[in-house]
Amino acid sequence: MSSIKRDLTVKGSHRDADWAREDVILEALTTVVDEIDIDAIQLAQRNIIITFNNKEAKIAAVTFGLHINNTFVTLSDVESNIVNITLRDIPVEIPNSVISAHLSRYVEHVEDISYGFVKKADGSRSTVKTGVRYITVSGIKLPIPNNPTIGGFPGRLSYRGQPCGHCSGTDHPYYRCPNKENRPGRGCYRCGALTHQVKDCTNAWGNQTEKKSTESPQTTEKSLLEQIRFDELSPMVNRNEKQNPTAAKDSEIDEHSSTYNTIVLGASLANAMAKDFIDAGFEVRAKSGKRIEEIKDLLKSKPIEKEDIEKVVIQAGANNICYYNDTPEESAQKYDNLVKEIHENLPKAEISVCSLTPIHPCDNAVNNKIRKMNKLLKCMCEKHSEFTCFIDSTDVLLCNNGKTSESDYTTSDPKGVHLSNKGYRKLSTFIKTKVLKTEKTPKKRKDRGSGGNTPSSTEKLPKTGKFQ
Repeated sequence: MSSIKRDLTVKGSHRDADWAREDVILEALTTVVDEIDIDAIQLAQRNIIITFNNKEAKIAAVTFGLHINNTFVTLSDVESNIVNITLRDIPVEIPNSVISAHLSRYVEHVEDISYGFVKKADGSRSTVKTGVRYITVSGIKLPIPNNPTIGGFPGRLSYRGQPCGHCSGTDHPYYRCPNKENRPGRGCYRCGALTHQVKDCTNAWGNQTEKKSTESPQTTEKSLLEQIRFDELSPMVNRNEKQNPTAAKDSEIDEHSSTYNTIVLGASLANAMAKDFIDAGFEVRAKSGKRIEEIKDLLKSKPIEKEDIEKVVIQAGANNICYYNDTPEESAQKYDNLVKEIHENLPKAEISVCSLTPIHPCDNAVNNKIRKMNKLLKCMCEKHSEFTCFIDSTDVLLCNNGKTSESDYTTSDPKGVHLSNKGYRKLSTFIKTKVLKTEKTPKKRKDRGSGGNTPSSTEKLPKTGKFQ
């Protein structure tokens, strides 16, 4: 049989897509790529097989996956050695970095770790985690045990092709092993006999006639686990550690010196709006000419108090699209890596991704790339909705007729990317409004007295309580 090239074909789990039909898959796929970029959709062996017409469409699909029934389905190369792992029972307080370090002993690369979320009655996904983690790895070097101990806590781990714990076969999970009833060392836990199981035991409770000759390895492991302290294995701070008075004093000084909780990252557009952002209490780290892949260096340019940062705003991408002629798919892939790296460094911060602004005078070819880029950025934010949101500022610079205004752009930029002072004010005001809207807190209630508007006795509503 002659070999064929399948470098434009990807696959995903049909089970994860809730056994969706081809038309549902096509509808979800066209939110990321155009229909003309798709060659075929096949359902085979519990997998979704998708073939594309060009490399750019494949990159976008692999980067952002499929969004079906409020669930994201990961896509990977059809001939890759990607393996999907399900991990249960490990506390959510254990960071992903600890799990990644544990799995690195068995695999070459840990590609991604994501959480499962509770589904509501209407089928939509809530923001509450289930504790189940879905892990994508590549290059399994050694079989991964199905009962790992991570951070001092025992868990359950499974993946397709995992060796059975009873017979070492890879064609079935351990709980479906035909030899599980006859495996050595299995006996009756009621009387301790090795000759029968509890379902066949005729002895009363406590009437032990035989003792197991050998101690179960699982029992020995359990006794050892009881002696392991979580705070000795986990990289998290020991809650019982005594505070150093000198360090506490230094942290108090740092707390007073750090007056911002929002960082703005970007290139020339963000740099031009720096004054407006600083007046709003934001920290601005922007430099003209920076591309998406260089934004992370701005975050590391000065030390920050990670615990104080609540929001990170990114205004970048125009240099990649308009000046370096990157494709939207390549740029979106770089953006995806950027937000994941920022989230890893600042796990408590919400990342706001700002859309690319249209250029003026109108260049249909470039504006089409910008529209596609914004479409991919929106998909990216939906993929990482637990820590990312999308700020679409496209309409801010469009008039009623859907066209840009000359007064919002500077005449000194032949590419039509940079704005005038008026345009920058409009854009910065819009972004500040979006970022600050979630930070408003209700006014403090007065403890005593009134504001002079207390209703009279005739205006007061009668009590409607059950007990009067």
